Amino acid sequence: MMEEVEITAGRGALPLRVGEGFMLRNLTVFPIFRGEKSSSGMRTLEEAVAEGGAVLRETGQVPWVDLEVGRDGGQPVFIMDGEGLIAGRQNRVVNTAVLAEAGMTHRIPVTCVEQGRWSGEGFFKAGSSAYPSLRAILAESVGASLRRGRGFSADQSAVWSSVQQKLSSLRVSSATSSMHDAYSAAERAISAFTEGFNLEGASGFIAFVGEELLGLDILPGPDVMAKLRKKVAESYALDAMARMNRASRFLSVDEATDTLRRINRLKWQEFPAVSLGRELRASDDELVGRALLNDGELVSLSAFPRVAVF
Repeated sequence: MMEEVEITAGRGALPLRVGEGFMLRNLTVFPIFRGEKSSSGMRTLEEAVAEGGAVLRETGQVPWVDLEVGRDGGQPVFIMDGEGLIAGRQNRVVNTAVLAEAGMTHRIPVTCVEQGRWSGEGFFKAGSSAYPSLRAILAESVGASLRRGRGFSADQSAVWSSVQQKLSSLRVSSATSSMHDAYSAAERAISAFTEGFNLEGASGFIAFVGEELLGLDILPGPDVMAKLRKKVAESYALDAMARMNRASRFLSVDEATDTLRRINRLKWQEFPAVSLGRELRASDDELVGRALLNDGELVSLSAFPRVAVF
C-alpha cells in the first residue's frame, strides 16, 4: 500500500501518494497522486492561446509580457514556472507559476532564453518548457529577488550561461543561442524518453538520474498533468541526456517518498502572487522550492537541487 504524505506549504496542505516508478534509459520517474478529488477546472496556457481565449503580446520591456485572458467560461489560465514562450522579439520563459484570472490583462515576469535577436512579430505562443536545471536557476534567483523586495526578477546572465552550456553539451549550433534550438536538434533522442513517460491519473512526479534528484513537480490535477505531460517530459529528458554517464539504480518508492518528507521540512515564506493566489518560496542547504496557493489550496509546487547563482 502506498504511504500517504501530507505536504504542508505555508497555509496549504495536500495529501499525496507516490506510485511505482519506471525507468526511461537513465531517468527514473515516480508518479505523484493527489489524495483528494482533483479536477482543476483550469486551462493551460497553450490551449487558451490556441483556442483564442488568451493573447500574449510584447510590452516593449524585456522582462515582461502581457497576457490578456478572455472571460469565456470564466476559467483561469495556469502557467507553469519555466513555461516557454516563442516568437515575439525574443524567446522567453516564465519566471514563476501563474494562475491568471479570466477577464483581465496580466503582466507576466519572463526571462530571455535567446540572444542576438530583437525582431519579429509582437505576439507569442507557448513553446518548450525550461529544463529542470534551468528552472532551478529561476527558482533560486527569483526567490532571492522576492526576499529583497524586487519582485519576480531572475538572473538573466545565469540563464543565458545555462542555455549556452546546454547547447554546447549537445553540440548544437544556434545563431541566436536559443534554448528552443536545443529541443529541435535533440528531438529524436528526446523521444526515447518521452514515449514511455506514462503519468495516467497522476498530478505530478519525482524524477531522478541515478540516485540524484532531478526535480519534482506537482500540478493542479491530472487533467493539467495530461495536457503538459509531453512538454514536461521533454524538458526532463533534455537534462537527463547530459548525464548519461551517471550510474543508474532503480530506486524504491520509499526513497522517492523521502523527497516529499524533505520538502515538508522546508520553511516557507509567503509573497503576493502575479495574479490569483499567494506565492511561496523555500530553500535549505540542498533544495530550492516554490509553490502557488489559491484559497488555501496548493495549486502547484516544484522543487530542485540547489544551484549556485552568481
